[in-house]
Formats: sequence, structure tokens, C-alpha cells
Amino acid sequence: MQTPQGRARRFLDQFPALAATVATALAAGVATAHDDVAGTRYVAPEGVDSDDCDHRDAPCRTLEYAFSQLRPGDAIKVGAGTYDLSGFNLEELLFGKQGLRAGYSAADDFATDDPVAHRAYVRGADPRFVQTLIAFGFTPVDEAGVPIPREKVQAQAATPCSGGLAGTFPCWNIDFLAQIPLTSFSTQPLSVANLWGFVDRDDNREYVIVGLRNGTAVVDVTTPESPREVATIPGVTNAWREVKVYQVFDAAANRHRAYAYITTEGAGAGLQIIDLSDLPATATLANTLHDLSTSHTLYLANVDYATGMALPGATPFLYVAGADLLGGRYRIYSLADPVNPTLVATNPGAPGAPTPYMHDSTSVLLTDNRTTQCAAAHNPCEVLIDFNVERVDLWDVTDKAAPAFLGSATYPNARYIHSGWPTADQRYVIVHDELDELRIPGLHTSIYTLDIGDLRAPTITTSFTGADTTTDHNGYTVGDRYYLAHYRRGLVIHDLADPRALREVGWFDTFLLPAANVAGTDGAWGVYPFLPSGTLAVSDISNGLFLLKRNETSATPPATPAPSPPGLGGDGGGGTLGGATGGALLALFAWLVTRRAWLAVHPAACCRRRRGTSTGGRIREIGPPVDVAGMNRAN
Repeated sequence: MQTPQGRARRFLDQFPALAATVATALAAGVATAHDDVAGTRYVAPEGVDSDDCDHRDAPCRTLEYAFSQLRPGDAIKVGAGTYDLSGFNLEELLFGKQGLRAGYSAADDFATDDPVAHRAYVRGADPRFVQTLIAFGFTPVDEAGVPIPREKVQAQAATPCSGGLAGTFPCWNIDFLAQIPLTSFSTQPLSVANLWGFVDRDDNREYVIVGLRNGTAVVDVTTPESPREVATIPGVTNAWREVKVYQVFDAAANRHRAYAYITTEGAGAGLQIIDLSDLPATATLANTLHDLSTSHTLYLANVDYATGMALPGATPFLYVAGADLLGGRYRIYSLADPVNPTLVATNPGAPGAPTPYMHDSTSVLLTDNRTTQCAAAHNPCEVLIDFNVERVDLWDVTDKAAPAFLGSATYPNARYIHSGWPTADQRYVIVHDELDELRIPGLHTSIYTLDIGDLRAPTITTSFTGADTTTDHNGYTVGDRYYLAHYRRGLVIHDLADPRALREVGWFDTFLLPAANVAGTDGAWGVYPFLPSGTLAVSDISNGLFLLKRNETSATPPATPAPSPPGLGGDGGGGTLGGATGGALLALFAWLVTRRAWLAVHPAACCRRRRGTSTGGRIREIGPPVDVAGMNRAN
């Protein structure tokens, strides 16, 4: 079943020097997808349990074998087929130090992410994790082979943070306003990705735009306790979806017009432009730019992030990162015609850079004495900050026809330099590494600060070390606070009084299953903290959209009381479970969070925890095929 590309890759694997030469020669035409940069293992029933499963055209046959080949931080993509999970430790498999996703097919070399078209049926799953398996693209079935339907989550009412909890959610200095679970979106997405938002300058209504696995939802959050889905624009199915918003005044119509720009790694998706000008009634797809097929993310420079309006005297530009062209180097688009962005420049290549790939970006607009370090002493000087996995590069992009490299920085623990955001004074940039906690044994949460006082010689220091190993992801600055989507810890707020020594001042845990704050890439993907009302929007991959409110009333984290078992009543809440069962289990999970913290300071009270990935269980291919008609009924 090997493709010609696969045979060539196998050949090059035997000759590393030749492979490096070929890779360099092909860099101008081949981009590297996000999870494939981190390392991906492939599984399909037609595969063979040999080698290391890291080639699309040569998958292994079982999840168990793929799991044995993993490095921390790797991903597992599961092809269509039928598998048995009986007795396997699903907490380790689903929430260990790797990403696990189904929805692929060996027939197209795992190129298309579509859990409906490429069913991965699983039997014997621990009932606690069935809903999570569905969110990860699997189709769990019962003993008769009938697919298990998704459970509805009953929404929790707005609840202040008190005594370390907001309803079922652990918290400190952040109140709960509302949640839209996955099953409450009209298109029933299996997961959500990143999000953005804006305030409409015509009527001051506030909106959040959420990337779903099957499209993009526009949500009116003007009354955050009662969010309303206005419209959802369909899109290519993919776990990755990124959003930015541009708003401009239309003098002829004497009103503002707003547009959302959408990227995804789904094949053939292009760049979608959604017209938001008819809100609050509706939103529509205005155009799709097809000069690229896929891209990882995008960034909008020279705008106010609450409104999407141009900064005074500045011109907005759209930056696309990780496209399937020219090795994934950054692409700069003019928004002179917002519905028809036009390409004006690409990354010309930085000196000594191993690859032109850009994973994410941000920027600063400088008018201070640092402008003397810019090309031609531009003043003002637009500096693009390019996060490209191995280092951070600074570019003078004032002259779009001639981007000029300024300087770069890295640090010893760099494993996957992912993203970052400048402080309000534009002197520092907070930097996030997506794989350092995953790939460095025992490393606690580490956040880094880039000093850009010298654009030609920027430096990076560790500015925060956490109490656990959780993985930081995407963060943004508002005044003296830094809002961080922190995967399994949910939303974390840091004080930026000293950007070289961050200090936590609040958190809200959106991720309750399992109730553990450890390294991993599940949970809170993104946060949008710029709405004038102070409403905070957080997207949790398997738990949907959360609307929260900062309420800093306590100078220290809440004291953790000695735990007691929760009651089994309740009317639902967060997580991926609902109804009476969901309420009981979520109360139990919240209790376990409390108990875990209590045991950390009372170690003598705890017995030895049993470890290991399997207790006599197995993951194997089974047959015959399950009832596909039943699956269609369930969805």
C-alpha cells in the first residue's frame, strides 16, 4: 500500500545527509503541518505492527503498538476501522502526554480529518470516557454494536467563584457566566478550536467567533449570561480553526462593516472571509481565498483587538502562518478590499534559519528610540514577531515589499516555540512553548519572556515556573494582566507588574475529566480577553465555549479544606457529561480536584498510586463491522 512518496521517504531515511539536502531543496514547496512537526504516529487495521508508525503510508495496526512507540508530545491519528478497548487504561491513553484523534483513513494517507466519513468504532470503553472518545472523533458502540449517542450537557447558571468553586468548576478570582457545550451548538461539532471576538462600533453589541470542528460559529455575548448563536458558517472538517476580525468604517453607507478571517489545516479549505456586517441578524460567507489550500493560523496587525479597527495612522495587514506553500513561511495580505485580500509579500528567509516555517506571530508598532535599529531607521517601525518552533525571529515589515530580518533568540529548553504576545509597553513579549513540559521529564509549567529592548539582540529568560506540569498554550495582554489559555488548567491570569517574574492572580479550570493538572494538549485552547465589558471568552476543545468574568477579590488562592465525598445529586454542569449522571460525576471530579490538592500537603494520608498503561487489557482489531445504520440514527 506504499505510495511513491512513501517509498522515497523510506529510501531517504537510510541516508540522513542526502535526506537533509533533499529537504532543503524542497523547503520552498512543502509546508509542515502542526501536529506532524511535533511527531505523529498512524494507526489503521490494514497496517502492520512494525517500525515506528510515523509514516502516513506505513501505519501500524493497533493503538497499543502505536502507544508503545510514542515520545511525549507526539500525536496518534487513528484510521477508519474497528477496535477493542476492553480493560485498557483510557485515562492514560486519552489524557497521557500525547494527542489522540480519530477521523482519518489510510486510503488517503490520513490527509482528511472527518470522523463521520472515516468511522473508528470502539468497543469495551470505560463508560466514564465514552463522551470524551466521541469528542476525539471515535464512535463508541455497546455490546450489541449499536453506537452510543452523545449526552446533552445541562447548562449551569451563572455562578460566582466562592470557596474555590464556581458550581462544579475549580476557580480563584474568576466568576462563571455561561457555557455553550458542544452539543448545544446547532451543528453539534465534535470539538472546538480557537476563537476571537469584537464589539460592533455601530451598536456596541459584543460577539465571539468560535472555530468549530465543522465550521465557525458567531455568538452574541452582549448579555453574557444568555449567549445566543447567531449563525454558523460551514467549513472543511478539521480540529484546527483560527479566527481574526477586522472592522472598518464605510463612509458611503455611514456605518461600520466587520469581517472574520478563518484559517484551518483542513485540505482545500483556503482562507474564508465571513461578513459580519448584518449582525445581530445574521452572518454570511463573503468569499474564500484559494491561493492556499491549508494554513495553521493567522494574525491581524495594527488594529485595536477589541474592535478590529485600525490603530490611528496605521494600516492593518493580515499575516498567514504555516500555509501549504513555500515551506509554511509567513504570507502578508493587504486588506484594502476586506473581502478580497491580496498577497503583498512573503518571508524572504532569515539568516541561519533551518526552515522558513512560521507557526504563529504577533507584532509591535514602535515609535521610540528602538526605531533606529530598524531597516532605514523606519519610524514608526512595524516589527513582526515570528514564532517558528526552534526560535523567535524579529522582522522589520514596515516596507512590505522588502521585509528585513532584525534578530532572533531561543533558550535551552526550547522544544516547540509556539506563540506569544507583547506587554502593554511593547518592551517584552511573553512566549509559550507547547512541548517543553511534555518532552522534558519533570519540567513544571515554564513561561518565558523575550526582552526586545535591543531588536538586533533580543534575549529570553524564564519568567514563571508553575507548581505542576501543565502545558501553557495561547495568551494575551490587557493592561497589567496576562490572560492565558492553559490547556488542562483552563484560564490562568498573571500579573505583569514585572514581566520577567510573572505572578498568578486568578484561574478557572474548564477541564474536569480527568481532574488532574498535568502536561497535555487537551482542554482550554484559546482565550479572548479584549471585550470592553470585561467578559472573558474561553474555548475548551471538548467542553465548548465558556464566558467568564475576572473578579479579583482575594489576594491569595483559596485554602483547600480537607476533602469529603460529594453528594450524588445535581443538575449538570461542565465537562462532557450531562443530566443526573453528569451532575453526579462532575461533582465527584470537583471533589477529586480538592482531594488531590489536600493530599499534596498531607502525603501520609495517601496510599501508593497504581501506575501503568494497562492492567491486563488490550487494544486489538475486532469484527465484524458494527451497525452503521445505528450510527446514522445516533447522529
